Amino acid sequence: TGPEQFEAGGYAAMQALLAEEEQPTAVFAACDQLALGALRALGEAGRAVPGEYSLMGFGNIAAGRYLAERLTTVAHPVQALGRTAAGLLFARLAGGHDGVVRHIQLMPTLVAGETTGPAKSDIATAKL
Repeated sequence: TGPEQFEAGGYAAMQALLAEEEQPTAVFAACDQLALGALRALGEAGRAVPGEYSLMGFGNIAAGRYLAERLTTVAHPVQALGRTAAGLLFARLAGGHDGVVRHIQLMPTLVAGETTGPAKSDIATAKL
Protein backbone atom coordinates (compact mmCIF):
# COMPACT_ATOMS: atom_id res chain seq x y z
CA THR A 1 0.00 0.00 0.00
CA GLY A 2 1.71 3.17 -1.20
CA PRO A 3 1.05 6.83 -0.37
CA GLU A 4 -1.10 7.23 -3.48
CA GLN A 5 -3.54 4.61 -2.19
CA PHE A 6 -3.82 6.42 1.14
CA GLU A 7 -4.43 9.74 -0.63
CA ALA A 8 -7.08 8.09 -2.81
CA GLY A 9 -8.68 6.65 0.33
CA GLY A 10 -8.75 10.06 2.01
CA TYR A 11 -10.24 11.57 -1.13
CA ALA A 12 -12.99 8.93 -1.30
CA ALA A 13 -13.74 9.14 2.43
CA MET A 14 -14.02 12.93 2.25
CA GLN A 15 -16.33 12.70 -0.75
CA ALA A 16 -18.53 10.32 1.27
CA LEU A 17 -18.58 12.78 4.18
CA LEU A 18 -19.48 15.63 1.84
CA ALA A 19 -22.46 13.59 0.60
CA GLU A 20 -23.83 13.26 4.14
CA GLU A 21 -26.69 15.51 5.20
CA GLU A 22 -25.05 16.43 8.52
CA GLN A 23 -21.59 17.92 7.91
CA PRO A 24 -18.66 17.90 10.34
CA THR A 25 -16.57 21.03 10.84
CA ALA A 26 -13.31 19.17 11.47
CA VAL A 27 -11.60 16.07 10.16
CA PHE A 28 -8.67 14.33 11.83
CA ALA A 29 -7.06 11.90 9.40
CA ALA A 30 -5.10 8.90 10.71
CA CYS A 31 -2.14 9.89 8.51
CA ASP A 32 -1.06 12.90 6.47
CA GLN A 33 -1.58 11.08 3.17
CA LEU A 34 -5.28 10.58 4.00
CA ALA A 35 -5.47 14.28 4.89
CA LEU A 36 -3.95 15.25 1.53
CA GLY A 37 -6.64 13.27 -0.29
CA ALA A 38 -9.34 14.82 1.88
CA LEU A 39 -7.94 18.30 1.19
CA ARG A 40 -8.20 17.71 -2.56
CA ALA A 41 -11.82 16.56 -2.24
CA LEU A 42 -12.66 19.62 -0.15
CA GLY A 43 -11.00 21.91 -2.68
CA GLU A 44 -12.86 20.34 -5.60
CA ALA A 45 -16.12 20.76 -3.70
CA GLY A 46 -15.37 24.46 -3.19
CA ARG A 47 -15.15 24.10 0.61
CA ALA A 48 -12.93 26.51 2.54
CA VAL A 49 -10.08 25.03 4.62
CA PRO A 50 -9.96 26.46 7.19
CA GLY A 51 -13.27 28.20 7.47
CA GLU A 52 -15.88 25.62 6.68
CA TYR A 53 -13.60 22.72 7.60
CA SER A 54 -10.54 22.22 9.75
CA LEU A 55 -8.28 19.41 8.59
CA MET A 56 -5.48 17.73 10.50
CA GLY A 57 -3.22 14.78 9.77
CA PHE A 58 -0.72 12.61 11.60
CA GLY A 59 2.87 11.98 10.62
CA ASN A 60 4.35 15.36 9.63
CA ILE A 61 5.34 14.30 6.11
CA ALA A 62 7.33 16.78 4.04
CA ALA A 63 4.59 17.19 1.41
CA GLY A 64 2.31 18.77 4.01
CA ARG A 65 4.75 21.65 4.46
CA TYR A 66 4.67 22.57 0.76
CA LEU A 67 0.94 23.12 0.36
CA ALA A 68 -0.45 26.62 -0.14
CA GLU A 69 -1.85 26.25 3.38
CA ARG A 70 0.57 24.10 5.42
CA LEU A 71 -1.13 20.99 6.82
CA THR A 72 -1.72 20.96 10.57
CA THR A 73 -0.36 17.64 11.76
CA VAL A 74 1.00 15.64 14.66
CA ALA A 75 4.71 14.76 14.53
CA HIS A 76 5.81 11.62 16.26
CA PRO A 77 9.46 11.32 17.32
CA VAL A 78 10.55 8.71 14.77
CA GLN A 79 14.30 9.15 15.35
CA ALA A 80 13.93 8.97 19.13
CA LEU A 81 11.76 5.88 18.73
CA GLY A 82 14.40 4.20 16.58
CA ARG A 83 17.26 5.14 18.93
CA THR A 84 15.33 3.90 21.96
CA ALA A 85 14.34 0.61 20.32
CA ALA A 86 17.89 -0.02 19.08
CA GLY A 87 19.35 0.77 22.51
CA LEU A 88 17.00 -1.66 24.22
CA LEU A 89 17.73 -4.35 21.63
CA PHE A 90 21.50 -3.95 21.90
CA ALA A 91 21.32 -4.03 25.70
CA ARG A 92 19.30 -7.22 25.58
CA LEU A 93 21.67 -8.83 23.08
CA ALA A 94 24.58 -7.94 25.37
CA GLY A 95 22.86 -9.78 28.24
CA GLY A 96 21.61 -6.65 29.95
CA HIS A 97 17.99 -7.76 30.29
CA ASP A 98 17.11 -7.90 33.97
CA GLY A 99 13.49 -9.03 33.55
CA VAL A 100 12.11 -5.62 34.57
CA VAL A 101 9.29 -4.30 32.40
CA ARG A 102 9.98 -0.75 31.28
CA HIS A 103 7.44 1.75 30.05
CA ILE A 104 8.94 4.36 27.79
CA GLN A 105 6.82 7.27 26.64
CA LEU A 106 7.81 9.35 23.63
CA MET A 107 5.63 12.43 23.23
CA PRO A 108 4.28 13.57 19.88
CA THR A 109 4.11 17.28 19.09
CA LEU A 110 1.51 19.40 17.36
CA VAL A 111 2.74 21.11 14.20
CA ALA A 112 0.32 23.97 13.69
CA GLY A 113 -0.32 24.76 10.04
CA GLU A 114 -2.98 26.73 8.24
CA THR A 115 -5.57 23.97 7.71
CA THR A 116 -7.23 24.38 11.10
CA GLY A 117 -9.23 27.20 12.61
CA PRO A 118 -12.26 27.97 14.74
CA ALA A 119 -15.36 25.92 14.01
CA LYS A 120 -18.48 27.64 12.68
CA SER A 121 -20.65 25.41 14.86
CA ASP A 122 -20.38 22.52 17.32
CA ILE A 123 -21.17 19.71 14.86
CA ALA A 124 -19.30 16.47 15.58
CA THR A 125 -15.76 15.85 14.36
CA ALA A 126 -15.31 13.11 11.75
CA LYS A 127 -12.42 10.65 11.64
CA LEU A 128 -10.96 9.14 8.45
